[in-house]
Amino acid sequence: MLKKLNLKFESDVLNGADSIITTVGNRYQHIIEGKLLESKKIHKIYNGYDKSVYDKIKEIKPASYNIVFTGVLSKNHNYQAFYKVLSYLKEEYKDLDMIFTFAGKIDEEIKKLFSEKINFIDRGYVIHETAIEIIKSSHLLINFNYLKTEETDMVSGKLIEYLASGSPIINFSNSAEESNSLLKNSIKSFNAESNDVIKVVNFIKKEYDCWLDGNYEKDIPKNIQSLSREKLTNKLVELIKNLVA
Repeated sequence: MLKKLNLKFESDVLNGADSIITTVGNRYQHIIEGKLLESKKIHKIYNGYDKSVYDKIKEIKPASYNIVFTGVLSKNHNYQAFYKVLSYLKEEYKDLDMIFTFAGKIDEEIKKLFSEKINFIDRGYVIHETAIEIIKSSHLLINFNYLKTEETDMVSGKLIEYLASGSPIINFSNSAEESNSLLKNSIKSFNAESNDVIKVVNFIKKEYDCWLDGNYEKDIPKNIQSLSREKLTNKLVELIKNLVA
């Protein structure tokens, strides 16, 4: 009975809305469309990055090849594939000058696992400006989607902050269409599924070798300003104006 009531309330809210805004599209919007009498009122506006803050923060790269993750990492995330990647790199290439910098909240057991395979630097919880500074210090950025989120593929606003850094991004998630679509804005960024361990190892080793030879290059998407919060807010303003016109 409670489930039926919840579904009815959800349907009433969705169908009573003049407009519905989501931060993702594709499959998640299709789920909502199935609950609507009028599907054309769904609009996608990403969580953007704060360009005014981002541009003020200096980029300082460490002496070692720096892999970075910021955010929350729990056992509900798709972290196992990256652990296998680190294990392979340690076994096959013993002298890599490589560190893994983490900022945010990480499960203690996962922290221990990663610490066994790479020089792990835990910055803990930091303010947003410091998180951006850490992101910009990266040579490679890692992201982990939640397990079993293939149906909705909720894209983190952090991915856009990652893109703005110009560092390559590897997003560990199975069948993440929306994330993959966003990452196509960066030539070297991609989504990695559980069976892509060797692909990821080869990519990291190639990028590391380029860095070691002094040939590291950033790739900031040409359209990155269109993903700033200012531009996306303007898009939201236009949407609201059309609703009240």
